[in-house]
Amino acid sequence: MDLQILPVETEKPLIENENDLVFGKLFTDRMFVMEFDRDKGWHSARIQPYAPLQLDPAAVVLHYSQEIFEGLKAFRRPNGDVALFRPEDNVARFNRSARRMCMPEVDEQFFLDSMLQLIRLEERWIPHNEGTSLYIRPTMIATEAMLGVHPADKYLCYIILSPVGAYYKGGSPRLRSGFLIFMSAQRKAEQVKRKRAETTPQASTPLKRPLKTAMTRFSGWMQKRNVMLKRSAV
Repeated sequence: MDLQILPVETEKPLIENENDLVFGKLFTDRMFVMEFDRDKGWHSARIQPYAPLQLDPAAVVLHYSQEIFEGLKAFRRPNGDVALFRPEDNVARFNRSARRMCMPEVDEQFFLDSMLQLIRLEERWIPHNEGTSLYIRPTMIATEAMLGVHPADKYLCYIILSPVGAYYKGGSPRLRSGFLIFMSAQRKAEQVKRKRAETTPQASTPLKRPLKTAMTRFSGWMQKRNVMLKRSAV
């Protein structure tokens, strides 16, 4: 399958101050699109101007949520080069999601090459400031017009790009929320322990379960946060 590149007549202006970038509100000039029919397979792969999608009101994705998506980023290095972190892993995971949702798989090499070509064409949108990046959102949706609970026969696969700032302004709320959960549970454990000691002074076994549960939950929050920080730092 060949990749067709369609012209963009008018390019959008870039944001003037990259510090004003937020997550997922601004989109680039182009998008990658290809279509699937059960009889033809994947076809009509193209990079076209960014535009709204046309869907039948009975499209399967609207009624039965047969859809998948991925998310990855392109970063601007200090020397001006552009870097992605293992995009082939995202494409492989995209196909795993497709299998689970009874959707057609994509040719991983073609899909990755098309994604990289789209990023090259939209390189001017990759911001330079620390903490900013170009967010990449591959998506597949079921477009067949049909009411009935079974896999569709028609699909649309597309990739859109969005220059973004940090997802969380001022630090990850996961850490703050996890810490608050830990402190709240710890305080409750101490209150229960104190009340039990007052009502049953002969009891010698401390109440450990609420505190242990709180520490386990807090540890889970920290692990998730560390994973997010490692991904953002690459």
